[in-house]
Amino acid sequence: MNHGRLVLLFSNYNHFWVEHIWGHHKRVATDEDPASSALNEPFWTFIFKCWYESFVSAMRLEGKFQRGRGRGFICLQNRILTPFAVSFAIDYAIFAYLGPRALAMQLVQSLLTAFLTDNANYIEHYGLRRERRSDKTDEWGLYNDYERPGWMHAWNTGDRITNWMVFKIERHPDHHVNAGRPYQILRTFKESPTYPTGYAGMFVLSWIPPLFFAIMNPLVRKAHEDYARQLQEGTHDKLFPKGSNNVSSAYKKTGEDFYQPGSSEYGGRVDCDIHENIAGPVWEPSEQPAPSTAQGQEALKKGCKSL
Repeated sequence: MNHGRLVLLFSNYNHFWVEHIWGHHKRVATDEDPASSALNEPFWTFIFKCWYESFVSAMRLEGKFQRGRGRGFICLQNRILTPFAVSFAIDYAIFAYLGPRALAMQLVQSLLTAFLTDNANYIEHYGLRRERRSDKTDEWGLYNDYERPGWMHAWNTGDRITNWMVFKIERHPDHHVNAGRPYQILRTFKESPTYPTGYAGMFVLSWIPPLFFAIMNPLVRKAHEDYARQLQEGTHDKLFPKGSNNVSSAYKKTGEDFYQPGSSEYGGRVDCDIHENIAGPVWEPSEQPAPSTAQGQEALKKGCKSL
């Protein structure tokens, strides 16, 4: 987590991680989440709404965090304001020592960071929505009683180039179901909603809303129909691993929001959990025997692909 926060210092995007962990991961695939685009919502209106509402949400969440520790919002421990002060110091140092052109380059790359990050958010949950189970709201008046985030609430792809470019974040359903699972072993399942191409193609496609809608809207309908059929036929729990932990951080690894014991976040230490009952830290050498060809074929039949 600290490495990610360090990167954000140099891109003037310090509130992102607070909102991403405790906002986006909790509200994903709902109208309450500014980073989950709605059906027929153009990217060029989404991006500005996402920037504004995500910042507001992050500030609310940080205020709640500080109040829970008996501190006011403005304090040295504030995880948004203090890093922004450091970012300002970095920007000023660039200007003072390297000149206005260097500062302009720094600000442009910061804008591109925010743009590409939320371009990814736009495509990752487009049109997918969780079922709201009641009209309960949180302290900010936002509906907060939804079915748990699952394998059908984020778009997925096994595209190799995307895999190399963005460290497997395109295996997005697994990232949301098992938020603490290391990126090296995120899994992809063909039964999850799947893009027609990789992230690079989807980014460009999203910049042309009519074309994006023409291609993606039928896939959104198919994703909802597939999910309804899986639930009706009772096949959903057979297609995907058991377990859920949609919010995970250095403060609390499990149990902060939806939590269901089952599939280990580190299980298998490989892209695809072929063995049953494998657990243990991903970094430890495995003493388990290599999976047999028959086991591998059986796993692939279940829809789990290892690239």
